[in-house]
Amino acid sequence: MNNYLIYLDILFDLTAIILGCILVFSSKDNKLKLSWGICSILVGTAFLIDNIRFMGLPIELLPGAYDLLVIHRMLKWLILVTIALMIPLASLRPGFLTSLRIVLFFIPVMLIITIAGSYHVFNGEITQLTSLQSITKNAYHLDVKLRISIFVLTNIISWAYFIISFAGKDASLKRKTTFLMWIYIGWSVLILLFFTFFSLFINTFLFYTYDFYVASFCIFFSVLFLLYENPFSRIKSIKEKEDDENTKQQPVRLQPLAERVFKDIETHTKADKSFTEAQYSIDDLAGKLGIKSKLIVEAIKSAGFTGFKEYVIFLRIEYFKELVLRQTGKSVKELMYTSGFTTRSNFYRIFQRYENMTPLEYMKQFS
Repeated sequence: MNNYLIYLDILFDLTAIILGCILVFSSKDNKLKLSWGICSILVGTAFLIDNIRFMGLPIELLPGAYDLLVIHRMLKWLILVTIALMIPLASLRPGFLTSLRIVLFFIPVMLIITIAGSYHVFNGEITQLTSLQSITKNAYHLDVKLRISIFVLTNIISWAYFIISFAGKDASLKRKTTFLMWIYIGWSVLILLFFTFFSLFINTFLFYTYDFYVASFCIFFSVLFLLYENPFSRIKSIKEKEDDENTKQQPVRLQPLAERVFKDIETHTKADKSFTEAQYSIDDLAGKLGIKSKLIVEAIKSAGFTGFKEYVIFLRIEYFKELVLRQTGKSVKELMYTSGFTTRSNFYRIFQRYENMTPLEYMKQFS
């Protein structure tokens, strides 16, 4: 029975790796999708290596299977959990995770890894801990003190990075949270609790289900990233942005250069309407503005979009809504094609996600 569970885990690990690779190669300028793809690959690979090593062995014979506060196990998942819990921050607060901030967020993680690694190299004595009582009895040992400290810091850092996405004075986020983000939040909380129990209480059920649970998490959201540019949040409509500006006392400003470039982009797209062409690309926009594609991407992201593709979708949705008011009597299909969408199913799915109603329901409001 145990072997069947390991084979199932291996199947899920391989699926997570394959989906992660697809996301990495299809991410283009969407760094959020790229980050999730890398995270999925790392998680799947880490579990796959362990499962291949353990294949064919009963859990009783696995080295350290019932040991608690295992240093390499805690460090491995500290890195992966830190990456995964930054996803809400990157999704809800675009432009916040600069290179400097990412480095600062990883400094505590790297310090913990350095200290633990140094202990292994220069000391290496590891006390066997198989129960909470054994942790209490051996608390005076240096390695046990170190392991308890790593466990406490790992949990504090994980929860802190998770909460920071929704905390702070500037938590009036530019992007709206979707229902899928709340699923992600709930799933992440359970993973953090699972991680805590996995470090303090190990048994056959936890050993075999932990891999399955985390791999399922990666697979589920990898599929969503294949379907959506950003499944966790959506950009606000023009009306919502205007309402925000009216209620904010101190509106958040973009970086000066990015702000100027994005204003030029908005001015051009409103006048040119080239985004309604089915094959419209960032090279088309860069060529007409005489600006490098990289700078255009940075300006678009600083305005709250995940990348060029999502910005074009936003423009097409807003243009469709504009056409509904100006060209009454036309069908959804006609207005959809005029706006730049090419498939009905894709348009309905995107529109409903943005406006929480179907295009037909939207049109009926003005009929």
